[in-house]
Amino acid sequence: MRSMQKSLLVLSTAMTLVACGQANDSSLSGTAKLAPTCGVTPVCDAAPVAGTKTGFLSANPKGSPFHFGKDFYLNETQDQWVIAKFQYGSFLFRKDLVHEEVEIQLLRDCGSSWETLGKAFTSDKGEHAEVMGFEDLGGMVFFKLPTEKRLGLGRHRIRLVVSGDQTATELFLEVLPQGASLFVSDVDGTLTTSELIEGVAGVFGTVPPAHPGASALFTDLTKKGYRPIYLTARATAQVARTREFISVKKFPAGVIQTSSANTLGLSGVKGVEYKTEALQALEDRGFKIAYAFGNTKVDAEAFANVSISDANKYFFKFDDYVEYGGGVNHSNYATLNDVKAAPNLCL
Repeated sequence: MRSMQKSLLVLSTAMTLVACGQANDSSLSGTAKLAPTCGVTPVCDAAPVAGTKTGFLSANPKGSPFHFGKDFYLNETQDQWVIAKFQYGSFLFRKDLVHEEVEIQLLRDCGSSWETLGKAFTSDKGEHAEVMGFEDLGGMVFFKLPTEKRLGLGRHRIRLVVSGDQTATELFLEVLPQGASLFVSDVDGTLTTSELIEGVAGVFGTVPPAHPGASALFTDLTKKGYRPIYLTARATAQVARTREFISVKKFPAGVIQTSSANTLGLSGVKGVEYKTEALQALEDRGFKIAYAFGNTKVDAEAFANVSISDANKYFFKFDDYVEYGGGVNHSNYATLNDVKAAPNLCL
C-alpha cells in the first residue's frame, strides 16, 4: 500500500508539471506552486471565434479604433479585474465610446478554446470608481471576474470585442504566487537601439531594431523562473505596438504596461511618478523585482524608489545612474555575466 501511495504521488507531481509545460525538461524540479513561473511561456495563439456585428446603440463612431487593455500580474488572493478603454478617431483626436456593449472572452491558461466571461458596457467619464490605480476616464470597461470564473495560477489571454462593429483589443493577466520574482525593463533606448527610433518606425509601419543580445538574456531569465514586465512611459494606446516589438524581436512574452499619457508619453517628474507607482504596486502584491534594466534618469530614480538591489540594476550607456544609487553601466547585453549567472528558481 505504501508503495502504491508513493507511485500515485509521483504520478500526480508529473501530471502537474505537464500542465505547466515542463514535463520534457529534466532540469526543472520546482514545486507545483512555482511551476507557473518556470519554463517556456505558452504561445497563447488560439484563433478567436468570429462574431456578428450588431450595430451601435447610438451614432456610429467616426475614425479608426484606438482600443487598449491593461495587462497585470496578480497574486492568488486579490480581486481579478479586466480593465480596458475604447476610443475612435485619429492619432491626435479621439472620442470615447460611451455606453456601448463589449463582450469579454477568455483563453484560460493560454489553452485551445475560448470561453465567454460576460458582457459589459463602456462608461461615461467618472461613472466607475477607481480600480487598481486606474480612474474612469470614459469609454472604459471595468469587469470583475466572478468567483466561479476566477483565474488560476498561470497566463491568461483576454479579448474584448465591441459588439457594434466587432473591433477588439486584447490583454493578458498572469496569476503568480506571492513571492514570485520579476524583472523589469524599460523599452525605448533600453531595448530599442535609440530613445526616439520608435517614432520613426511607427510612421513607416515597421518594427524598430533591438539591441543585440537583449532578447537572449531576457529569455534565459524567464527560463529560470523570473517573469518580465516591460514598463514603458509610451502613451497609453501604444500597448499593441509594444507587444508587436516584443514578439517580432523574440523577447519573452510578459506584462506590458504603458503610461496614462494620451499621445506623447511621459517624461521627467511625471515619468518617475508613473514608473515608481507601477513598481510599488507590484511589490505591494507580494512580488520581488529581482533585476531592472533602463537607460535614463527616469528609470534610475524610479528603480531607486523601490526595493531593487543596486547590484541588480543595469543601465544601457547611462553613467548618471550614480546620482540615484548603485548599478551597472553597460553597452552590450552579451557581457552581463552576473545576470547570466542568476540563480535558477526552478531547481
